[in-house]
Amino acid sequence: MVTRLDADGRSWQFEYRYPDEPQANSKSRVTIAGDGLTIDGERVTERSVLAGGVVRLVTEKSGQDDRRPAMFRFTYLVGDSSFSRRKEVKFDGTADDVERHTYSWTR
Repeated sequence: MVTRLDADGRSWQFEYRYPDEPQANSKSRVTIAGDGLTIDGERVTERSVLAGGVVRLVTEKSGQDDRRPAMFRFTYLVGDSSFSRRKEVKFDGTADDVERHTYSWTR
């Protein structure tokens, strides 16, 4: 479930549910910077509008994955009745990205 937390649409709560593993259920809050250049510290690198008015945002952020330095790329697809977020990881010194997960919500 995705819920808008404020009137200006800059903060959102994402709820993750795992029917087979309810102990893994969680929530996270995402905030878009006032200037629109970052989403929770992720630098926006691309913004485009796809068919049907779906907005595609691509962001990047450095960090660690599996205790290794890496660059994270997130792809957001925002439509009138759908939303998805894909996370990819590129470990330092490697050429290929690894898809970690994709979450999708619809209403």
